[in-house]
Amino acid sequence: MKRAFTVSLAVGLNLLVFLFWLAFFSPRPPLMTDAAVLAGDGSKPDYCTLVPLDGTAKQADEIACHPLFRGTYCCLRFFL
Repeated sequence: MKRAFTVSLAVGLNLLVFLFWLAFFSPRPPLMTDAAVLAGDGSKPDYCTLVPLDGTAKQADEIACHPLFRGTYCCLRFFL
């Protein structure tokens, strides 16, 4: 019984250390947000204005996929 408690305690502590390491010391993905959105106090972008729906904006298949999502349908279509 004492051995089972010791093993479960060791596994739990190792899991906590792993999760702490994963949360604070693992590399982050590159920042993909437009710099204008992050500049200043956040009052510059006007999210209330509607974009014109005239077909001049990028379509879903024209947007490059993030490297983490390679292999999904949009990325396959992007690279074919």
